[in-house]
Amino acid sequence: MITVSSNVIERIFLGLEQPPLQTAAEAIISRYQESSSGKPTVDLSNTLIVLPTLRSCRRLLQLLVDCANDRAVVFTPPKIITVGELPEHLYSADKLPANDLAQQIAWAKALDQSPPDVIEDLTGIAAEEKDEDEDELQDWQPMAQLMVRLHTRLASDIWSFRSVAREVKKLKNFLAQERKRWEALEQIQGRYYKILESVDLWDRQAARSYAAAGHRLKKQRCRTSSDILLIGVADLNRSLTAMLAQVADKVTCMVAADDSMADRFDPMGSLIAEQWSDATIPIVDNNILIVDKPVDQAQAVVHHLHHLPTSKNVATDQVTIGVPDPKIIPQLQRALNSAGLPHRSLAGRALDETAPVKLMIACRDYLRLNNYDSFASLIRHPD
Repeated sequence: MITVSSNVIERIFLGLEQPPLQTAAEAIISRYQESSSGKPTVDLSNTLIVLPTLRSCRRLLQLLVDCANDRAVVFTPPKIITVGELPEHLYSADKLPANDLAQQIAWAKALDQSPPDVIEDLTGIAAEEKDEDEDELQDWQPMAQLMVRLHTRLASDIWSFRSVAREVKKLKNFLAQERKRWEALEQIQGRYYKILESVDLWDRQAARSYAAAGHRLKKQRCRTSSDILLIGVADLNRSLTAMLAQVADKVTCMVAADDSMADRFDPMGSLIAEQWSDATIPIVDNNILIVDKPVDQAQAVVHHLHHLPTSKNVATDQVTIGVPDPKIIPQLQRALNSAGLPHRSLAGRALDETAPVKLMIACRDYLRLNNYDSFASLIRHPD
């Protein structure tokens, strides 16, 4: 667990009276407004604002501009980024970090260069069982993608394959095959680092872990000259928390909650799960509707929207539909389309779901497989 003194970081609770971004914009303008040079100014050029999503970044900038106009101040905008972009603003790398594609290629190459016994320990499949006629690049891509995800997930909590393998060796009665698997992963990761080093690149996750480890070692590996404002960021991983702890005197946390909930958030504004397990949700029973299937849920949403009080004049952009299971979204979209209600999914549309990419995938599959199914899929494509 990363410990940060609550006396170092200023926490501001945005309350529940209005949308938190509106309150945050007003608070930021008030905080940085100056009038020493005659006309009031708000200079945020040395301020780094961190938000959970790109849409909230765009919305906050719009609100800041509107608020500055209302107060007739000279406004210099800040740099507004998402949480995923923040680490690279806190440390400096000696080498260029490898992008996602370069990392995946390096992992595939590391797997391809590994001895057969290492691959056998990793997969549990004897090396001689591998089909020699398979396309080597295609063969390693799924495994490389899995390695990227596992490597990234562990790095977010300041772990590596080596550190996991070290801990596994300490456990008694641990499955021998699993211990061998982690030792194999450690070897492959070492080879992956050497491949990136050979082309003068640095693994982004390793760089972040190195910078974050400075907090545990009491070394200053993260620095910034900017004021950092965290707004509505409620789920920081251990790596980023450790990095921010090294520049805690520059951090201000704006929490999208009422100050009566202060004990449910840590100094960085992240949720304390234990404090929420028994929290009372103030929703009256009359506002709860129980239905059976996803189609019934979608119809219930449409029915509710159609029966909103006309006196409230609720616009569509004032309605947010939270969907805990992404599988319900297509059914919900069909129901809203049938009812003629405009809507937009904040999750966006995956690139591989667009018509041009589907066409390219169909062509690729047909050229590679040259069978009936791939041919049928290609000729059925609308384009």
